[in-house]
Amino acid sequence: MIWITGLTLIVLIVQAFVFWKQLDVMAMQKDIYGGQLRLQQQQMDWRRTEATGAFYRLAFDLVTELKKANQSASGDLVYADIDTPLRQELRNAGQVFAPLGDAVVQALTHLGGALEDYFDALHRYNMKPPLPRSVAPERDEVDALRARIGDDLDHAHMSIPSELRWKQTGGGRPVFHLLCSRPQVTEPEAPSS
Repeated sequence: MIWITGLTLIVLIVQAFVFWKQLDVMAMQKDIYGGQLRLQQQQMDWRRTEATGAFYRLAFDLVTELKKANQSASGDLVYADIDTPLRQELRNAGQVFAPLGDAVVQALTHLGGALEDYFDALHRYNMKPPLPRSVAPERDEVDALRARIGDDLDHAHMSIPSELRWKQTGGGRPVFHLLCSRPQVTEPEAPSS
């Protein structure tokens, strides 16, 4: 009978030791899990920062692409890179810009459609006979689509979380509508006599 009591006591001591070790393992697992959560948050922050940088690179590359139309005189062909990689990037907006949220992805998907419309209108404009090109309604359509692309970029920019938005040197935000639109030509004022 004593040996059963002794054996029971030994089993209880071993169980207490195993329980103590299980508590240590659970504490280590909790620390590891906390580390994994911190790492996941760092990775998400990094992806958001990377997506933000990709957005602004894409936006300013688009501005540069649209400014090619400024370099042609009224009535001239507009030379633009129809096979620009920007079109493919916008087709993949869901993958690249997902860390910035649904609103940004939707705005950039809409922008992709506007860019496709822009290149279609540009193609129609460039196919016109040379003489009436300066007053061609296709040129108005091209200019309107440039403004729409700028509006879509502004919308996407404002959909980016405020802490990630880029600011210009003076602290203001880039106004893509103005950057993408055709510059307004003003006539010099006649001197008053």
